[in-house]
Order: sequence, then C-alpha cells, then structure tokens
Amino acid sequence: MPEAAKLPHEPSRVSLPALAAGIGVIAAAIAISLGGGWLLLASTGTPANAPNNAVRPAIDGPVQETDAPDTLARYRREEAAKREGIERAMRQLAGGQER
Repeated sequence: MPEAAKLPHEPSRVSLPALAAGIGVIAAAIAISLGGGWLLLASTGTPANAPNNAVRPAIDGPVQETDAPDTLARYRREEAAKREGIERAMRQLAGGQER
C-alpha cells in the first residue's frame, strides 16, 4: 500500500488572548441579556390577575350549569327514539322485515 504524500504545513498555535476575548464577549452577551430581561420584568411587574399566579379563583358555585331536568329528559327521549329508528332499520336490512 502506498504511503500518503507528505504535505508541508505550519503548526497551528492557539492564541490565548484571542480565546479569552471570545469567551469574554460571549459572557458579556449572556450577562447583558439576563440583566436586560430582569430589568424589564422588574420595571413592568405583573398584574394581580395574571394567568399563572396559581391563586384559587373567587367563583361562587359551579362554573358551568347543566340544563334543567325536563330539558335533559327530552334530550334522552329524542336520542332513544333515534336509536330505536336505527335499530329498526338495521333489522329490516338484515332480512327480518317487521313493522
């Protein structure tokens, strides 16, 4: 197997002052963004009724009310009639012709 060609190259050196400057810029950017966010929140504040304040709502009674019993009974009768009509149609389709 032939050997790879030897190419001349210069050894690379890490510049510590350049590396320190890069790390400093990144740290300063993070500090400025965190400080700016903190200042914004500290200056505006949050309203007393903010959505995530985890305070129990002051609501008396149920949030949603159900329909009156007579409306519920009427709905159940209508649904039972629909179901009976469907069952009758399925029996007729199945061949048991009944009237």
